[in-house]
Amino acid sequence: MVNVNAGVEFGVGWTDQSMTGSLESYAGPGSLVVDPAEYYGYLATTTPAALASATLSLVTTNVYVARLYIPTTAAATYADTFATTAGTVTVADAGLYSTTGAQLTTALTANLTTHTNAWGAGLNTWQFITPVTLQAGNYYYVAIQLTSSAAPSVAASPASPIQNINLNATTSDFSIYGTNAALPASLTLSTLVTNDSVLAKPWIGIR
Repeated sequence: MVNVNAGVEFGVGWTDQSMTGSLESYAGPGSLVVDPAEYYGYLATTTPAALASATLSLVTTNVYVARLYIPTTAAATYADTFATTAGTVTVADAGLYSTTGAQLTTALTANLTTHTNAWGAGLNTWQFITPVTLQAGNYYYVAIQLTSSAAPSVAASPASPIQNINLNATTSDFSIYGTNAALPASLTLSTLVTNDSVLAKPWIGIR
């Protein structure tokens, strides 16, 4: 039996608990709603899979950075994204960063476990060179950078002019960090905010 007083799913990560006089996060200890990332076997995703109905063309050497919320302490070993078109890619890197901008771990093209250690259409999975434990209740940044002669496209949530609304001077939900031949050794938070993006946000899952 469904408890109608449990509230209604209302946006990413929250339920409307007005009937019980409270708001609960998906990750909250009393939440009655399954975290959408956990439902698909992920520690966190940049956007719920069900909302990744758009695509984003990844411009060569652009560094795309998105913020993740971690509900449960666990080791991050893999990063996934989904290419709707493969393009022609020679470099594909992924990395995790703290909210102070420190690089925590990376994965290079050779660390792709799919498509014979290369980028290809469909699911692309990086295995981080060094797994890193992410702490519950904290935010982290995930970054990807691809070098291509023909741009690939990836599954993404639709562009929104308010996806970075009300975020302060040291936070950004999604940003194009700049262009670089590889992932930066660290992130400068002011650069993230300056380059806040209203493009579609790529779906990236951490597990």
